[in-house]
Amino acid sequence: MVDYDEAIKYLGDFGKYQRRIYFALLLAAVTNGLHSLAYVFLAAIPEHRCYIPGLDSSDPQYDDIDFNGTLPYDDKRGEYSKCTYYARNYSNSWTSGEVGQWEEVTCDRWVYDTSQYKSTVTMDWDLVCDRSSLQALGNSLLAVGVGTGSVVFGDLSD
Repeated sequence: MVDYDEAIKYLGDFGKYQRRIYFALLLAAVTNGLHSLAYVFLAAIPEHRCYIPGLDSSDPQYDDIDFNGTLPYDDKRGEYSKCTYYARNYSNSWTSGEVGQWEEVTCDRWVYDTSQYKSTVTMDWDLVCDRSSLQALGNSLLAVGVGTGSVVFGDLSD
């Protein structure tokens, strides 16, 4: 049986070479984990609302319109709906005083708050509301790709 203290005396103490190897491995380990953390920022879900045809401009801003009367209010959540809006001819109804029946319609386009994030995967591919499951699928596929790449390229590197 080998005595640990005797082996250290024979090999020598933790010196310059060991410190360089340690920091090189530390650098590789830290940068290797960044791809997992990057998805948190790349696919962040910013505040969003429906694009209201006839009311929003061609280049709308997140807080341009008054939500009252355009977006249904969700009492359970205490906020305006992010996935539906009231469909009506806004250009005529506001000026003529016409009230009429309002039909709640699912959004097909969204306006995002760009004050914190200028662009994310969520904004580029509209991964909100009914398509939010695709965001989780993207994260899962990233994990599968990392796992597959580790096995394939790990064997190739040996």
